[in-house]
Amino acid sequence: MHWIVDGCKRFASACCFWSLMSCWLVAAEFQLGDALEPSDTIQRMTVSVTIGSDGGDLCEPVALDLGLGFPFWLHPLGREATDIIPFGAVPTESSAEQTLPAGGSATFTFTLDGDTAVDRFRTSAQLLQGVQISDIARIGFIGAGQNDWTLQSYEIRINDKLFASADQINQRSLQQLENVRFEIADLNLQLAPLTSKRDDLHALAEAQLATEADLQTLAELDKQLRPLRHRLRWLNGQVAGQYPWYMEEAFDPSWRAESSVESVSITLLTASHPGADTRNSIYFRTGGHKFLLADWDDPLTPTAAPQTFELDLLSGPLSAADFRGNFLGTLASAHPYGKTPDRWHPLRLVVTLNDVVTYDSEDYPFDRKSLDTIRLIPPAHLDDAGQLVLNSNHSLREICVWESGKAMGLDPIDGSPLPVPEADAPNAPQPEPGLSDDGPSDGEEGEDFAPFPGEGPQSGWDEGWLPGDNIPTWPGLPGGLGGWLGLPDWLLPGGGGGSGGGGGGNGAKPPPVGPTFALQNVRVTSGWKTSDPFVIEWDVSGDENEIKEYRVSLHEFRPDAPPYFGLELASTNVGLGARTASLTIAGPITGVHYVLPKVTALPSGQTLNLYFEWGPARPVFPPQADPVKHRPHLFPLTYTYVSNANPNVPQSDIISLGSEPPHGRGVWTFGRQQSHIDFEFDDPSAGGGWNIALRPDANDQQLEFGTVNAFIVVGPPLPAQKYRFLTYAGFINGKDAANTAQVSLPYTLTRIFPPPQMSMLGVMSPVTVTNPASGPPQPMKAVEFEINLANMMPGGYLLQVTARVEGGIVDPQHPLGLFGLRLIPE
Repeated sequence: MHWIVDGCKRFASACCFWSLMSCWLVAAEFQLGDALEPSDTIQRMTVSVTIGSDGGDLCEPVALDLGLGFPFWLHPLGREATDIIPFGAVPTESSAEQTLPAGGSATFTFTLDGDTAVDRFRTSAQLLQGVQISDIARIGFIGAGQNDWTLQSYEIRINDKLFASADQINQRSLQQLENVRFEIADLNLQLAPLTSKRDDLHALAEAQLATEADLQTLAELDKQLRPLRHRLRWLNGQVAGQYPWYMEEAFDPSWRAESSVESVSITLLTASHPGADTRNSIYFRTGGHKFLLADWDDPLTPTAAPQTFELDLLSGPLSAADFRGNFLGTLASAHPYGKTPDRWHPLRLVVTLNDVVTYDSEDYPFDRKSLDTIRLIPPAHLDDAGQLVLNSNHSLREICVWESGKAMGLDPIDGSPLPVPEADAPNAPQPEPGLSDDGPSDGEEGEDFAPFPGEGPQSGWDEGWLPGDNIPTWPGLPGGLGGWLGLPDWLLPGGGGGSGGGGGGNGAKPPPVGPTFALQNVRVTSGWKTSDPFVIEWDVSGDENEIKEYRVSLHEFRPDAPPYFGLELASTNVGLGARTASLTIAGPITGVHYVLPKVTALPSGQTLNLYFEWGPARPVFPPQADPVKHRPHLFPLTYTYVSNANPNVPQSDIISLGSEPPHGRGVWTFGRQQSHIDFEFDDPSAGGGWNIALRPDANDQQLEFGTVNAFIVVGPPLPAQKYRFLTYAGFINGKDAANTAQVSLPYTLTRIFPPPQMSMLGVMSPVTVTNPASGPPQPMKAVEFEINLANMMPGGYLLQVTARVEGGIVDPQHPLGLFGLRLIPE
């Protein structure tokens, strides 16, 4: 009798955001107002502060921090009139001067409709947009501790109703930040030996000299170092005046979900024509949160190609509920510019959440066209004489905030670009400083995408930079996803793999020194269980002279969940000349059914080109599985069909093993194959699974292939045991499929010994998989059922599964495929 052992379970502990940011106990008397609802939007916010008489005067910049990604500066405290204020909201009204005397109080008001000389660049009107009470994650005060003042009390009123207040705080900024410096020193002492040991083990792993014990220790050290480094980053940010030195411990934002988002990166592409770049402050907004991406010192330029920015989630912790749309906004730099505002022309926006692309403007035709059409300008800016210029009279082609899905800059009737105002119109745009008005060029862009005055002949567009055309090489996509191109159409343009940053030859490549370099035939040659070492191999052609090394990575892959990529599970770098690497996934993982290998050729510094290639998705099993023992058997090797010509008499034919019948009806197993979502899938037959295609005749009602049997023996003491019978339904032979089919998996589980014989029938609702003739490919569909043996009597069991298909006759060139059909113990 064979005992089936329950597999490894994943134990995950979630570190609460607040535990990493613990603050000092205070004796403040805190009060939280009850007149506001979490869904209320902030129209007006008044902040009052009182400083203690037992400390010094307050004469340094201070800000209120609500965990929104940007601060509310209590201006003009601590600043000269000529000082440049960092990114954040500036009050529209303020009772303070540059210095607040000890024992004094001041009030600062931020409003959506503010239009005053205090907030001359209209920051409050921009940054308060979309902020709800539910977005507020904390109450804190930011300052660099430049002088020894005491925070005595504060009050925050929102929409003229009490939000929160506290008295008797008595916290001295200088002393608290001195305590932070002591903690930083102590934490560095803890980190030093751990980091040194980790670096040594990482060097061994990179040289492929590490033992299994070394790799396990390395994974444990990485896990141990992560919260310590997180804490150190927070402490250093407090000292630098980036994060609050005082946090209201009594404040409990019960309306907020856990801050589950671990990373967000924003990738931007700027057009290449004259005047497309900007030195304004550019920020990304979702919901009420705003994060600075670029500014005067780190501008957006087309020469940098795509530019990627990691959002600072310590300044604005995010949960899934915080993601409410995708926005790009701009605020002016305090540096003089000219009479015409500094216009930015973005071409593409990509949002990557927890290493998964969740939004790409290229996937949405109106967003792509809208970005082609609009220019982002600040609501106000300084001319070359330092005088304030308001930009409220500009046309709908020049906007301060761009929002996805709103077709901004487009005609609401036919979706065509709105015209640039004529030269004699009151709101006619003028060339930016240093640019001449050459007028629209006669290039390929035509009237729909006529440039603004001063942008001149748009050589970038003429050379194929228009979205939907060839896109320049992108040196890297956040989250380990590599370049843009080489990913599927409608997800990321360019097909299912390639080099030079682009599948199918897309991308601008420099003149090669020798034969053009290319990565080819990336594949996993060993490893079926998530606990196995995965050996990845690849081939190279052409000249390697511009390559420094190769980065080899393994990613989770989900055929039914766009954008299909999940977490990067493992990675390593290997030297020039290598053609193989071994990766081991650190720690137990659950719920991973496919992994996807990738090899990236990293440049030596002589070029910006990044070459990469994806391999086929490989079906995998959990550590407790025995792929051979759990393999479903095709028995008998026949399939049945029901034809409209004779609906009452099922007929049968032979399943073809490994070869497609030349024409007409057929059922066959297949190996490495591309599905309609434009990804290749590996052959699972060596690892305990099957790829099976079903092509009905035009008159068939139904097609089944035999039965799939798995023999299972259980016995006491029986652990809680579950099995998942799983396959992914799609259409084979590539991305041009235009087909639809229904798939179901009726099954019977029969105890065949000891007597008496007992059977259990299982029925599932049909799963429909469809891919339209036009538009983005639809995801594949998971077809599955689960059986739980925990409460069943001991004995020998026979699991009989029938794969039943209806439809699939629309496109015989792309028949239905059941990819990775297998039985998985859980």
